Amino acid sequence: MNVKKFLQVYFVSTFVLMCIMLFVGYHWISGMNIGSGGEIAELTQEIKKNERKNVLLVGTDKSGVLADVIMVFSFSAEGNPVNVMSIQRDTEVYVGNRVWKINSVLQKGKEELVQTVKNITKIPIHDYAVVNFKAVEDVVNLLGGVDFYVPQDMDYEDPEQDLYIHLKKGQQWLNGANALKLLRFRGYGMADIERTKVQRDFIQAAFKQKMKVEYIPKVEGIFNAVKKNISSSITLSDVLSYVNMMKDAEMQTFEMPLVLTGNGTVVVDNAKMYTLTRQHFTLDEKQED
Repeated sequence: MNVKKFLQVYFVSTFVLMCIMLFVGYHWISGMNIGSGGEIAELTQEIKKNERKNVLLVGTDKSGVLADVIMVFSFSAEGNPVNVMSIQRDTEVYVGNRVWKINSVLQKGKEELVQTVKNITKIPIHDYAVVNFKAVEDVVNLLGGVDFYVPQDMDYEDPEQDLYIHLKKGQQWLNGANALKLLRFRGYGMADIERTKVQRDFIQAAFKQKMKVEYIPKVEGIFNAVKKNISSSITLSDVLSYVNMMKDAEMQTFEMPLVLTGNGTVVVDNAKMYTLTRQHFTLDEKQED
């Protein structure tokens, strides 16, 4: 592998630890094919010259049909930050004439979930990546763990999900298993609102700690460990584009504007969402919905 390609692989693979989605890039660069780009290829036609490119990241639970993490990552060729927005898993959405929680829409397929996110956020989605949490655990282990401040004592058990979380509050070095427990913990006072904030904070911590040259030799091992746990629409040309857009970028994170329903779910605050979309997830404010 030449130096240029090696650096491309490095930037792609380390960035996936943050956004858990671009490991597919190494697979494409290696001349393989684990993506399923034909499934929603028409989405790529929405890209405009002065527009950000937005990727939907979905982290699934053990079943693979419920979304535990839903985030939109936005890349810009104009030197702007990589913007990240969390979508609460208990957001109420319409699919057909029925109200669903957005985390369950994945049961109807990746294309349906992509379209649902577009409908509620008005953010153009150009690519997606669906990742099983086993990939997260493996990657964190291969990169030697992440130093992170656990915001509270975490005690939660769900035998059906084979989930047993017992973490203490405070600064600590999280291995893969404990990082996964942190990302999946739900017992916050503000429920999924706090949970998604911790997920975003972890991504930022991983970005600062792991985007370093010394992790380059681990790229191939990381890829081999996670390739069975990723499904993505990202193509080789997309990968090279994302590499160029993120390698010198800062990162900033946002919570989806929401309104509490009073029954444990939330709905999108449409007015605030419109403003957030125009300011941080497109570059052309005149873009059509």
